[in-house]
Amino acid sequence: MKKLLLSILLALGFMSCSSNEEIILNEEAISFSELTEKYDSYKVLSQENIAQTYQELTGSKARSAGTTSVTGAELIQLLSSMPKETVDSLYKYYCTPTIEQEFSSNYDICLDELEKHSSIVEVQQFFNFINTYIETGGHNLIMLANNLKGKAPIIQECMIGCAASIDEYLGTIPQSRSADAYCLHQLSLKMAESAFTNELISIVADASLAMIAAPGADVALGLCLAGYDLYSSLKMAHDYNMCCATHVS
Repeated sequence: MKKLLLSILLALGFMSCSSNEEIILNEEAISFSELTEKYDSYKVLSQENIAQTYQELTGSKARSAGTTSVTGAELIQLLSSMPKETVDSLYKYYCTPTIEQEFSSNYDICLDELEKHSSIVEVQQFFNFINTYIETGGHNLIMLANNLKGKAPIIQECMIGCAASIDEYLGTIPQSRSADAYCLHQLSLKMAESAFTNELISIVADASLAMIAAPGADVALGLCLAGYDLYSSLKMAHDYNMCCATHVS
């Protein structure tokens, strides 16, 4: 299925190379109210995606019938409380070098697409913004709004979607003096970084899919991205356990 996503992106992402058609998400600067509306929509989608991963890891419905969202804090709590033996077993099954390579390839494809519909300078500014946003703790729509100014539509969309996803994990860990406090903080940061890369792939791929009629492609994309979320979560849980085993508070 992940190979299917790669082939989809290869086929559609580069259809626009010889065309003047661009991915248009919003030609004008958006208002603050529009920004918050988009941010809230991405937040809901992010929590729905987190719920899918949560359900995969627990083997059951994460919520009662009719509720499909789970917060980043709840997923972090689950990852940090899973038995090490369970994490190790799932990690060996899902986090293989092949899957890691496929994920990396799809990520590189999306970066190429992002450059095509903006510029190298804007892509670098986007990454600088994300780094600063994470370092300063996120949850700052004023900062987000100021950095949207003058950016290409696809960059604006990625900034909003990625900020919403990142915020699910930043500031979710309560202050603690426990021995694993440092590792929990690192888990939170790594989950935020993972949320960024996964959301970036999702937004760019969705925008590309919108340009063509590809029956079933959106379903394939959704399944592949769900697989990446699971892969990332297990990798972070494994890293957390390694941190706890080696870190001296």
